[in-house]
Amino acid sequence: MRRVAAYIYKKAGRWKQSIALSKKDNLYKDAMETASQSGERELAEELLVYFIDQGKKECFASCLFVCYDLIRADVVLELAWMHNMIDFAFPYLLQVG
Repeated sequence: MRRVAAYIYKKAGRWKQSIALSKKDNLYKDAMETASQSGERELAEELLVYFIDQGKKECFASCLFVCYDLIRADVVLELAWMHNMIDFAFPYLLQVG
């Protein structure tokens, strides 16, 4: 039921609320898609930090792919280096480099 609420928030342009609900319900794909559709760099980068804090390395890599056009390479490099996740960021870094 909360997935429907997250969807309604997304359609209404309430991106932060939609992402918060998706994260709470472990619907990470929905959160990534919402961040991508929002077009807001800050939301996409906050989601990356969330995945790092949760230890979700695969989600970190997926978010880089889904939100490719929003995320700055310097932020990715810094986060990946600081948290020993260069291997997960490398495909993204090759693509932008």
